[in-house]
Amino acid sequence: MGSLRRGPLSLTRFGLTNAALTINLAYSGSATLALPLGAVQIGASLAYVGARIDTDFDAFPARRVRLGDYWLGSLNLAWRLGNRIELYSRMENAFAADYQDVVGYATAGRTVYAGIRLRRGD
Repeated sequence: MGSLRRGPLSLTRFGLTNAALTINLAYSGSATLALPLGAVQIGASLAYVGARIDTDFDAFPARRVRLGDYWLGSLNLAWRLGNRIELYSRMENAFAADYQDVVGYATAGRTVYAGIRLRRGD
């Protein structure tokens, strides 16, 4: 049986202000876990972004708007079939969060990727 590895854990407080742009990000944080089980690796991550103030330049005059907080989760799975071949899949935004990083810019809903990794040589 594999051992549980904890990945990076972070907490950030951020703010940026100038005459034309104001972004006030209260808090954000993330955690990542990975669990190797022989030829299989399972992983998950969870991220939180706190409520913040942004500027909506589509309105005239530009106005300040509050963007809500949100949680993003992702899952991944990899299965090594030999030294050079690996099948993988990952799901981003696993909770199908409806969120905006910046006013007016769309973000992806739940998204699933899958593929084959081929390695050359050593």
